[in-house]
Amino acid sequence: MRNLTKFVGIIAIITIISLFMAACDETDDVNNSSNNGSTHQPPTSGLSFTLIDGPAYSVSIGEATAVHIVIPAKHNDLPVTIIKNNGFKDSSILSVSIPNSITTIGSSAFSGCKGITKLTIPNSVTSIGVGAFSGCTGLTSVTIPNSVTSIGNSAFSGCTSLTSITIGSGVTSIGGFSGCTSLTSITIPNNVTSIDSSAFSGCSGLTSVTIPNSVTSIGSSAFSRTGLTNITIGNNVRTIGESAFSYCTRLTSITIENGSIGNSAFSGCTSLTSITIGNNVWTIGESAFSNCTRLTSVTIPDFVFSIGNSAFYRCSGLTNVTIGSGIIGESAFEDCEIMTSVIIRNSVRTIGKSAFSGCTSLTNVTIENGVTSIRDSAFQNCISITSITIPNSITFVGGAVFWLWTSSQIIYIPYLTLEQADTNWSNYWRTYCSAKIMNSEGEQVWP
Repeated sequence: MRNLTKFVGIIAIITIISLFMAACDETDDVNNSSNNGSTHQPPTSGLSFTLIDGPAYSVSIGEATAVHIVIPAKHNDLPVTIIKNNGFKDSSILSVSIPNSITTIGSSAFSGCKGITKLTIPNSVTSIGVGAFSGCTGLTSVTIPNSVTSIGNSAFSGCTSLTSITIGSGVTSIGGFSGCTSLTSITIPNNVTSIDSSAFSGCSGLTSVTIPNSVTSIGSSAFSRTGLTNITIGNNVRTIGESAFSYCTRLTSITIENGSIGNSAFSGCTSLTSITIGNNVWTIGESAFSNCTRLTSVTIPDFVFSIGNSAFYRCSGLTNVTIGSGIIGESAFEDCEIMTSVIIRNSVRTIGKSAFSGCTSLTNVTIENGVTSIRDSAFQNCISITSITIPNSITFVGGAVFWLWTSSQIIYIPYLTLEQADTNWSNYWRTYCSAKIMNSEGEQVWP
């Protein structure tokens, strides 16, 4: 009897130990599921499955009420491969375990799921849809595996608690992080060739970024209104999109080696004091550097064939400019109020309408022989210029080019008579101009 009692006791102890170990295993399964996307936990009840081509299933929240979601790898013995568009949108879930069977996370799949704080995307996923995790304000970090080749626009936009992201080597085009205000740095992998429109716009905490040589294009508003203080742009970037870095008010310097600078690309960068424009830049877009109020000097190299309208409009700290070639657009340097010196090289063809209008401190202007056209109001209200010489190459001078010039200022024309200038240029080039006009022999012909 004693032996029987002893035997029963041993069996009871073994049973208790087995139950304890099973509980530990279950806890480990929960942790593993949270960390690596495995699905050792029972799948969440109430989820909705839709049969799709494959055959396979897509999944959505359906009637599930759980806050910790476990998506199964299979349903009815078929793989679950897609999380449906809007599948869990605006739900109150706190976590999600995504199995290795999932290849696509649909558009807005988890949009507005504010309770999710951590996310592991398994290596099976190749595509993350538009707005997939937008507005997940509790999400603090995310790792995008090497398997992912496509990240949709706004995929993580408005994730205001997101502080770090790791992007895998499969992505060639990066975007979708606009409004991530807690993001402080980003490493763009060397396989990325393009940065999408609004990719990081409004990431006010982002202070630095290195754009690798693999990148050839930066989309519109890609880094607008970020906290960038410095940026390195790779040598192979060919296009900087419209407003790409606009209103980066802490950015102090920039070097651009190649390609085209888009409209308003650096507009409103009020701390920008220095820009280097390389010899392989060919266009500067409209308003590209407008209202960069601390910019003090700029040299535009010979290969730039177009300076867009208002490109440097109201750069109120700009003091001197050298322009190597091309066309100077309308109002390109208008209201640069403390600018004192401009050199316009012989490869420039046109000085646009109101190009230097309102540059009231401008004293020295050199227009080299080769320039062919000066458009309307180009030097209007430039009241500090003592004299200007119009070269022989000029074939057209527009109306009111020297509007509000006074009798203390001198204009040298390449003709013997004023009538010749009026005939060859226009009848209105000296409208509202009181300056002295000297002919090619140095003789005063007006007034």
